[in-house]
Amino acid sequence: MAAVGVRNSRDNGDPRHLSSLAGAGLLVLLVDNDHEMRRVMVALLEGWGITVLDAEGPQNAIALIDEMDFVPDAMLIDYQLNDDVDGLDLVTMLRQRFGWRPARIISADRSPTLRERCARMACSRCPSPWIPRRFIISCRT
Repeated sequence: MAAVGVRNSRDNGDPRHLSSLAGAGLLVLLVDNDHEMRRVMVALLEGWGITVLDAEGPQNAIALIDEMDFVPDAMLIDYQLNDDVDGLDLVTMLRQRFGWRPARIISADRSPTLRERCARMACSRCPSPWIPRRFIISCRT
């Protein structure tokens, strides 16, 4: 895991050009409070050769990151979590810690308010039910 998040000399410091994104696979942090949905998404993403570290909520995600000592290449986070923190709040916390990382918010909420919050944070909103290929394609471009 030491190579995850290591920049190469061609990326000019831009975190969107991490060598791990251009390589064989991604390390994705998945945060969703729905155990069954998380289980299905992990199986699907791992089937595509993506390494997934999943957590039930923000506190679990931060504890997992600290315990495993990793920096995610990308984040896939449910908007409505059980904690006092929503998915966009978690994206903000993690970007403050690691710098910019691609993030997708999974939500059935189609309100203009959520669309605007996502746009301000450069987060794509994946509709729920989720169409996963969009996430993979957007992380590789």
